[in-house]
Amino acid sequence: VSFETAGVQQSMDACIEHTKNTGRVIVIATPTVLPVLDTGKVFMKELSLLGVRVNSQYSFMGSVDIVTSGLIDDSLKLLISNEYTLDEIEEAFKEADMNKNAFKILVKVD
Repeated sequence: VSFETAGVQQSMDACIEHTKNTGRVIVIATPTVLPVLDTGKVFMKELSLLGVRVNSQYSFMGSVDIVTSGLIDDSLKLLISNEYTLDEIEEAFKEADMNKNAFKILVKVD
């Protein structure tokens, strides 16, 4: 699963390129310029695209409050397969592409 959250062409391209075959691209961002989709690649990789609309800033802020409260830290840590620094981003993408058991690869930007 990839999440397109930037709303720019490069982000959509990266999601389609790096999502594993039969994967899903979740489109959350609202772009100012409509992206061009490589439908051939979507077809060949058998990708699913799903648009998700955030209903309100209040429901989003409620989710942020739950995460930042620390109440579910242990559960959230279980979702992370590996962590990389920004300097190691190429390795992170390689692992995401090659490791069939990876659930979430986290790239830390400090």
